[in-house]
Amino acid sequence: LFRSEIPAQVRATSFWEDDSIRWALLDFNVDVQPEQKSAYVVECGQGVKRSEVEQPIRVKEEDDLIHVDTGPLQFTVSKTHFRLFENLVADGKRALSDSPTMQVTEDSGKRFTTSGERPYVVAVEEAGPLRAVIAVMGWNTNEKGERFLTYTTRIHAYRGQRFVRVFHTLTDRHKENVMGHHKVADQGWPATDPKIPYKDILLPQRNVADCSVILPLVDATRWEMAVNGASPLAGDVQSGPVVHHQSHRIKGSGLLTTPNGQVTTDPLPGSVTLGSPDVSVTAAVYRYADLFPKEIRLSKQGVELGLLPFSKDEPHGILKGTARTTEMLFAFEPAKSSEGAQLARAFCEPVVMVNPDWYCASAGFLDDPLLPENDKTIGTYDKIVSNFINDLKEPLTPGYDDCGLINYGDFLYGAYNRWVNLEYDSDLGLFIHFARAGDRFAYLFGQDSSRHFLDSDTGWYTGDFFTHGANFPHDYAHYAPHAPSGHTYTVGLMHYYLLTGDRRGLEATRYNADACFRAFYFSVKSWGSLYDPKDPVA
Repeated sequence: LFRSEIPAQVRATSFWEDDSIRWALLDFNVDVQPEQKSAYVVECGQGVKRSEVEQPIRVKEEDDLIHVDTGPLQFTVSKTHFRLFENLVADGKRALSDSPTMQVTEDSGKRFTTSGERPYVVAVEEAGPLRAVIAVMGWNTNEKGERFLTYTTRIHAYRGQRFVRVFHTLTDRHKENVMGHHKVADQGWPATDPKIPYKDILLPQRNVADCSVILPLVDATRWEMAVNGASPLAGDVQSGPVVHHQSHRIKGSGLLTTPNGQVTTDPLPGSVTLGSPDVSVTAAVYRYADLFPKEIRLSKQGVELGLLPFSKDEPHGILKGTARTTEMLFAFEPAKSSEGAQLARAFCEPVVMVNPDWYCASAGFLDDPLLPENDKTIGTYDKIVSNFINDLKEPLTPGYDDCGLINYGDFLYGAYNRWVNLEYDSDLGLFIHFARAGDRFAYLFGQDSSRHFLDSDTGWYTGDFFTHGANFPHDYAHYAPHAPSGHTYTVGLMHYYLLTGDRRGLEATRYNADACFRAFYFSVKSWGSLYDPKDPVA
């Protein structure tokens, strides 16, 4: 069998007790045509040495600036202010007319941006040779120096590529909050008594009227918006602005507004390409319809992604200590190129490859080998899991999840008329099913479940010694901060980190472990056991 080494980037992420590698994250490029098969073999151990990567991605760090050069794409990240990527050049041409703007608007009308003050963290987390990751953390501020929500943004750039992948997280780390009204089902989902459909509770939060990322582009002409299984929507942006608003993930929940009027649409993938005489810019939002509401706003000045498209009158409340994360793709291709749109399609519907026999034999998921699912091994458990996964594929009605970016990735806990808040490590169950059966949806929804856990069910800041960093158990509104209990699970989050390399999974696991240590240590110190006689931990 003829083999030729391909460039790869490898990072060990977990080890066995003897310090041998248990999990490793591999980055390499795959170039396979439709219906074509290609085998990739991983060799490891003593005596195995990777060849040096030719023309690697280059990251140069200076006192106040980080330079990134993928080959066809160059940009900088400032350490004194943050505007995503600056001085962006693609194939020797300036790709944008100005640096992107990342902004969030409070329900008071005050507008805050990431560029108002110096970030408190700017770090090169990965430096190549195939992938570089720049992490930036700070406060959104306005011209008066007022602060509103923190941001954590990770930029992923790739060797030889004209696109970047961006994770942007907003977190309510404010000590002082306002009390927001939340409707919760008192008698079931949805409520059975029309006279008392919901009860109203007050929770601490900060209110967002809008949040967006703006990519300015001079002399934009044509636009194309991807459609599932059909030709893209397209038009001339010179005739007026275009807005697509996604209000849910059920049929007919999209609204497209153009100079010619309004039409409803089924849920869209969430990608758009805007063309100018010199460059073609593609922007895509992962889980655009599932993490609703979302918006795409187009004009001849560029493209704006509405990440939290609410309003001053009906704002979105981010509860104290919780977060909202958006994953985005930005591609900068030559004018009239279709490559960006093809990349966006792959980004929105990623390919997932798995070898269940290899995964199960490795014992990497649990401490013992798993049993692959096949005709001889399938049993009652497998049938229950398969039925559960099929149920997850059906969108909940607006009566259940009126805001997908809070609830998507979780599921209902019927016995208590509440959300599960992933209290029983359901993301781990989905990942194990993926390993045993090779079920693509199980992996993707497991990933979505872990991300939900990170945003809605983790207390990144609670202002309380015992609850800071803890997960929130069963609750109507995903908000029940109290000391960690016997219902605290983080193995799913760890497997999310091991499968994806997303460092937030590792960070949340450590936060949760620290909270457990504080709660249990001081419980024993104070009461001689893990239980407070006045308020026992479950």
